[in-house]
Amino acid sequence: MVCRLRSDGNLDLAVYRDTETPCQASGQEVVLLVAKDGAEYICAVDDSDILQITSTNRGGYSEGIYTSFNAALHVGDDCFKVLKNLEKLKTAWGISRLVTLTQVHGNVIREVTAENIADVMFSDGDGLFTRERGIALGILTADCWNVHLIGRGCLASLHCGWKSAAAGIVENALSMFEEAGDRVTRAVVGPGISTANFEVGSEVADIFTSAGHGESVESICGRMCFSIGGSVERTLRNAGVPEITRVTDCTYSSDYLFSYRRDSGRTGRMISILMRK
Repeated sequence: MVCRLRSDGNLDLAVYRDTETPCQASGQEVVLLVAKDGAEYICAVDDSDILQITSTNRGGYSEGIYTSFNAALHVGDDCFKVLKNLEKLKTAWGISRLVTLTQVHGNVIREVTAENIADVMFSDGDGLFTRERGIALGILTADCWNVHLIGRGCLASLHCGWKSAAAGIVENALSMFEEAGDRVTRAVVGPGISTANFEVGSEVADIFTSAGHGESVESICGRMCFSIGGSVERTLRNAGVPEITRVTDCTYSSDYLFSYRRDSGRTGRMISILMRK
Protein backbone atom coordinates (compact mmCIF):
# COMPACT_ATOMS: atom_id res chain seq x y z
CA MET A 1 0.00 0.00 0.00
CA VAL A 2 1.33 3.46 -0.89
CA CYS A 3 -0.08 6.65 0.65
CA ARG A 4 0.86 9.84 -1.18
CA LEU A 5 0.12 13.05 0.67
CA ARG A 6 0.69 16.29 -1.19
CA SER A 7 0.31 19.97 -0.34
CA ASP A 8 -0.60 22.68 -2.83
CA GLY A 9 2.37 24.67 -1.53
CA ASN A 10 0.24 27.59 -0.33
CA LEU A 11 -1.50 26.43 2.82
CA ASP A 12 0.29 26.22 6.13
CA LEU A 13 0.52 22.56 7.20
CA ALA A 14 -2.14 21.58 4.67
CA VAL A 15 -1.97 17.86 3.90
CA TYR A 16 -4.02 16.17 1.19
CA ARG A 17 -4.61 12.43 1.10
CA ASP A 18 -5.49 10.62 -2.14
CA THR A 19 -6.34 7.39 -0.39
CA GLU A 20 -8.87 6.81 2.38
CA THR A 21 -6.79 4.21 4.22
CA PRO A 22 -3.97 5.53 6.41
CA CYS A 23 -0.61 3.79 6.24
CA GLN A 24 0.55 2.71 9.67
CA ALA A 25 1.87 -0.85 9.48
CA SER A 26 5.51 -1.85 9.37
CA GLY A 27 7.15 -1.76 5.97
CA GLN A 28 4.47 0.27 4.20
CA GLU A 29 5.57 3.06 1.89
CA VAL A 30 4.57 6.51 3.08
CA VAL A 31 5.25 10.01 1.82
CA LEU A 32 3.97 13.05 3.70
CA LEU A 33 4.78 16.35 2.05
CA VAL A 34 3.67 19.35 4.10
CA ALA A 35 4.05 23.08 3.56
CA LYS A 36 4.99 25.34 6.44
CA ASP A 37 5.87 29.02 6.17
CA GLY A 38 6.52 28.70 2.45
CA ALA A 39 8.88 25.70 2.61
CA GLU A 40 8.06 22.02 2.08
CA TYR A 41 9.05 19.11 4.29
CA ILE A 42 8.67 15.34 4.25
CA CYS A 43 7.13 13.99 7.44
CA ALA A 44 6.31 10.38 8.29
CA VAL A 45 5.51 10.49 12.01
CA ASP A 46 2.20 11.84 13.29
CA ASP A 47 2.96 12.22 16.99
CA SER A 48 2.47 15.34 19.10
CA ASP A 49 5.53 14.40 21.18
CA ILE A 50 7.93 13.87 18.24
CA LEU A 51 9.18 16.21 15.50
CA GLN A 52 10.33 14.17 12.51
CA ILE A 53 10.93 16.00 9.20
CA THR A 54 13.20 16.09 6.17
CA SER A 55 13.54 19.32 4.21
CA THR A 56 13.09 19.38 0.43
CA ASN A 57 14.81 21.82 -1.92
CA ARG A 58 11.79 24.13 -1.95
CA GLY A 59 11.00 27.34 -0.12
CA GLY A 60 14.46 28.60 0.81
CA TYR A 61 16.82 31.47 -0.05
CA SER A 62 19.65 29.71 -1.91
CA GLU A 63 20.10 30.22 -5.64
CA GLY A 64 21.60 28.53 -8.69
CA ILE A 65 22.56 24.88 -8.22
CA TYR A 66 21.56 25.19 -4.55
CA THR A 67 18.00 26.35 -5.26
CA SER A 68 16.50 26.88 -2.91
CA PHE A 69 16.52 25.24 0.55
CA ASN A 70 20.11 24.11 0.89
CA ALA A 71 20.95 23.24 4.50
CA ALA A 72 24.72 22.64 4.16
CA LEU A 73 27.43 25.21 4.81
CA HIS A 74 30.26 23.14 3.31
CA VAL A 75 29.12 22.77 -0.32
CA GLY A 76 30.03 26.22 -1.70
CA ASP A 77 26.71 27.99 -1.21
CA ASP A 78 26.41 31.52 0.20
CA CYS A 79 26.70 30.87 3.96
CA PHE A 80 24.37 33.76 4.80
CA LYS A 81 21.60 32.19 2.71
CA VAL A 82 22.19 28.76 4.24
CA LEU A 83 21.92 30.23 7.73
CA LYS A 84 18.69 31.97 6.69
CA ASN A 85 17.34 28.62 5.49
CA LEU A 86 18.20 26.95 8.79
CA GLU A 87 16.77 29.81 10.83
CA LYS A 88 13.56 29.62 8.80
CA LEU A 89 13.28 25.92 9.58
CA LYS A 90 13.99 26.42 13.29
CA THR A 91 11.43 29.21 13.60
CA ALA A 92 8.76 27.29 11.68
CA TRP A 93 9.09 24.16 13.80
CA GLY A 94 9.89 25.67 17.19
CA ILE A 95 13.49 24.44 17.41
CA SER A 96 15.85 26.21 19.78
CA ARG A 97 18.72 23.70 19.85
CA LEU A 98 19.79 22.12 16.55
CA VAL A 99 22.91 19.95 16.41
CA THR A 100 24.71 18.52 13.37
CA LEU A 101 28.20 17.10 12.91
CA THR A 102 30.90 16.61 10.29
CA GLN A 103 29.74 13.54 8.39
CA VAL A 104 32.52 11.22 7.19
CA HIS A 105 30.73 8.07 5.93
CA GLY A 106 31.66 5.98 8.95
CA ASN A 107 29.84 4.27 11.81
CA VAL A 108 30.50 6.62 14.73
CA ILE A 109 27.46 7.90 16.62
CA ARG A 110 27.77 10.83 19.04
CA GLU A 111 25.58 11.12 22.12
CA VAL A 112 24.26 14.65 22.54
CA THR A 113 23.39 16.36 25.82
CA ALA A 114 22.58 19.95 26.71
CA GLU A 115 26.14 20.31 27.98
CA ASN A 116 28.09 18.96 24.99
CA ILE A 117 26.22 20.33 21.96
CA ALA A 118 29.07 22.65 20.96
CA ASP A 119 31.59 19.80 21.14
CA VAL A 120 29.44 17.51 18.99
CA MET A 121 28.92 20.26 16.38
CA PHE A 122 32.65 20.18 15.59
CA SER A 123 33.17 16.42 15.77
CA ASP A 124 33.31 13.76 13.07
CA GLY A 125 30.58 11.14 12.90
CA ASP A 126 27.52 9.90 11.05
CA GLY A 127 24.95 9.52 13.78
CA LEU A 128 23.46 11.46 16.69
CA PHE A 129 21.87 9.96 19.80
CA THR A 130 20.14 11.66 22.71
CA ARG A 131 18.12 10.85 25.81
CA GLU A 132 17.00 14.45 26.27
CA ARG A 133 14.01 16.50 25.13
CA GLY A 134 14.33 19.65 23.07
CA ILE A 135 17.50 18.67 21.20
CA ALA A 136 16.97 18.49 17.44
CA LEU A 137 19.24 15.91 15.80
CA GLY A 138 20.18 17.05 12.28
CA ILE A 139 21.59 14.88 9.49
CA LEU A 140 22.49 16.15 5.99
CA THR A 141 21.83 14.02 2.91
CA ALA A 142 21.69 14.15 -0.89
CA ASP A 143 21.38 10.45 -1.91
CA CYS A 144 22.52 8.77 1.30
CA TRP A 145 19.58 7.63 3.40
CA ASN A 146 18.61 9.32 6.64
CA VAL A 147 17.35 6.94 9.33
CA HIS A 148 15.32 8.04 12.35
CA LEU A 149 15.09 5.70 15.34
CA ILE A 150 12.58 6.38 18.12
CA GLY A 151 12.50 4.65 21.48
CA ARG A 152 10.57 5.15 24.68
CA GLY A 153 13.01 7.82 25.82
CA CYS A 154 15.95 7.84 23.39
CA LEU A 155 16.28 9.04 19.81
CA ALA A 156 18.88 8.52 17.09
CA SER A 157 19.35 10.06 13.66
CA LEU A 158 21.73 8.37 11.21
CA HIS A 159 23.47 9.23 7.94
CA CYS A 160 23.44 5.97 5.98
CA GLY A 161 25.43 5.87 2.80
CA TRP A 162 26.76 2.55 1.54
CA LYS A 163 29.95 2.84 3.59
CA SER A 164 28.11 3.55 6.84
CA ALA A 165 25.60 0.78 6.20
CA ALA A 166 28.37 -1.73 5.48
CA ALA A 167 30.29 -0.55 8.57
CA GLY A 168 27.34 -1.33 10.83
CA ILE A 169 26.09 2.09 11.86
CA VAL A 170 22.52 0.82 12.29
CA GLU A 171 23.69 -2.03 14.50
CA ASN A 172 25.75 0.46 16.55
CA ALA A 173 22.68 2.62 17.09
CA LEU A 174 20.58 -0.34 18.22
CA SER A 175 23.29 -1.22 20.74
CA MET A 176 23.23 2.32 22.13
CA PHE A 177 19.50 2.03 22.77
CA GLU A 178 20.04 -1.27 24.54
CA GLU A 179 22.87 0.13 26.67
CA ALA A 180 20.57 2.98 27.68
CA GLY A 181 17.91 0.51 28.82
CA ASP A 182 15.68 1.39 25.89
CA ARG A 183 14.66 -0.18 22.58
CA VAL A 184 13.66 1.17 19.19
CA THR A 185 9.88 1.06 18.85
CA ARG A 186 9.56 3.00 15.62
CA ALA A 187 11.84 3.80 12.68
CA VAL A 188 11.67 5.99 9.59
CA VAL A 189 13.99 5.08 6.72
CA GLY A 190 14.54 7.59 3.93
CA PRO A 191 14.30 9.32 1.64
CA GLY A 192 17.41 8.33 -0.30
CA ILE A 193 18.57 7.11 -3.69
CA SER A 194 16.58 4.18 -5.08
CA THR A 195 18.06 0.80 -5.88
CA ALA A 196 17.65 1.26 -9.64
CA ASN A 197 19.61 4.52 -9.57
CA PHE A 198 22.42 3.27 -7.35
CA GLU A 199 24.62 1.16 -9.61
CA VAL A 200 27.73 -0.29 -7.97
CA GLY A 201 30.76 -2.22 -9.11
CA SER A 202 31.61 -5.79 -8.15
CA GLU A 203 34.18 -4.64 -5.60
CA VAL A 204 31.57 -2.61 -3.70
CA ALA A 205 29.04 -5.41 -4.02
CA ASP A 206 31.58 -7.78 -2.45
CA ILE A 207 31.95 -5.41 0.50
CA PHE A 208 28.18 -5.43 1.02
CA THR A 209 28.04 -9.20 0.80
CA SER A 210 30.90 -9.75 3.23
CA ALA A 211 29.17 -7.35 5.66
CA GLY A 212 26.03 -9.48 5.56
CA HIS A 213 24.02 -7.32 3.15
CA GLY A 214 24.19 -9.58 0.12
CA GLU A 215 20.38 -9.79 -0.13
CA SER A 216 20.33 -6.08 -0.95
CA VAL A 217 22.56 -6.46 -4.02
CA GLU A 218 20.29 -6.72 -7.06
CA SER A 219 20.73 -7.13 -10.81
CA ILE A 220 18.56 -4.61 -12.69
CA CYS A 221 18.66 -4.65 -16.50
CA GLY A 222 22.15 -6.12 -16.42
CA ARG A 223 23.43 -3.58 -13.90
CA MET A 224 24.55 -4.42 -10.36
CA CYS A 225 22.69 -2.19 -7.91
CA PHE A 226 22.45 -1.89 -4.14
CA SER A 227 19.43 -1.09 -1.99
CA ILE A 228 20.64 1.03 0.93
CA GLY A 229 17.10 1.51 2.20
CA GLY A 230 16.32 -2.19 1.86
CA SER A 231 19.46 -3.15 3.75
CA VAL A 232 18.65 -0.75 6.61
CA GLU A 233 15.04 -1.91 6.78
CA ARG A 234 16.10 -5.58 6.84
CA THR A 235 18.55 -4.90 9.68
CA LEU A 236 15.84 -3.17 11.70
CA ARG A 237 13.29 -5.89 11.03
CA ASN A 238 15.75 -8.61 12.04
CA ALA A 239 16.35 -6.68 15.27
CA GLY A 240 12.64 -6.80 16.05
CA VAL A 241 11.73 -3.15 15.47
CA PRO A 242 7.92 -3.31 15.39
CA GLU A 243 7.08 -0.27 13.26
CA ILE A 244 9.16 0.70 10.23
CA THR A 245 8.18 3.35 7.69
CA ARG A 246 10.12 3.60 4.44
CA VAL A 247 9.92 6.88 2.52
CA THR A 248 10.41 5.70 -1.04
CA ASP A 249 10.71 8.92 -3.02
CA CYS A 250 14.07 8.66 -4.81
CA THR A 251 16.47 11.58 -4.42
CA TYR A 252 17.94 10.93 -7.88
CA SER A 253 14.62 11.03 -9.73
CA SER A 254 12.64 13.52 -7.61
CA ASP A 255 13.08 17.12 -8.70
CA TYR A 256 12.22 18.46 -5.22
CA LEU A 257 15.12 16.61 -3.57
CA PHE A 258 18.88 17.20 -3.87
CA SER A 259 20.95 14.40 -5.45
CA TYR A 260 24.75 14.25 -5.39
CA ARG A 261 24.87 11.57 -8.08
CA ARG A 262 22.33 13.16 -10.42
CA ASP A 263 23.96 16.58 -10.20
CA SER A 264 27.57 15.36 -10.48
CA GLY A 265 28.45 16.40 -6.95
CA ARG A 266 27.49 20.08 -7.31
CA THR A 267 24.31 20.43 -5.33
CA GLY A 268 22.81 21.25 -1.95
CA ARG A 269 21.79 19.04 0.95
CA MET A 270 18.52 18.27 2.68
CA ILE A 271 18.47 18.19 6.46
CA SER A 272 16.50 15.63 8.43
CA ILE A 273 15.42 16.51 11.95
CA LEU A 274 14.39 14.28 14.84
CA MET A 275 13.44 15.75 18.23
CA ARG A 276 11.39 14.83 21.26
CA LYS A 277 9.53 18.01 22.21
